[in-house]
Amino acid sequence: MQERLPIAQNLQVIELHDFSFAHTNCFTLVIHLLRKCPKLCKLEIIIIKPEVSYQSGEADPCILRDPDGWFRDQDLSDLRTVEMKSFSGLRQEMLFIKLILSKAPFLEEVLITESVDIDTSVSLEVQREMTSFPHASPKAKVVFMALARGCSIP
Repeated sequence: MQERLPIAQNLQVIELHDFSFAHTNCFTLVIHLLRKCPKLCKLEIIIIKPEVSYQSGEADPCILRDPDGWFRDQDLSDLRTVEMKSFSGLRQEMLFIKLILSKAPFLEEVLITESVDIDTSVSLEVQREMTSFPHASPKAKVVFMALARGCSIP
């Protein structure tokens, strides 16, 4: 299916709702979307609650080996802003942020709104790990926001 996606030459903003990084197909789909939208400036992803947590969630080993060169070949030169809402700290979510930070030379901000279900210790571990990710953009900053219990993502 991904091979049939047309190139969206002038698409600058993508919003993905009810997205799940826990499913390999969704992960590969977003990678292909990034490839097909060379002028993308802003990406917003609202994640649905995963079935697994940071500790138990593991990315598909096939994805981590990058057999098709998806990560190596990414060109995210126009990407400036990434927003992820309901972030839970899954390995797949972390891998995606790592990809974005390493491949977007003009990225300005990654705004992460954490899931209300994320444990404080997990949140701190995720933040600590993300500070070690390499950045292609010297201006890129990763901002974490906690969502208060009882609030919802608009």
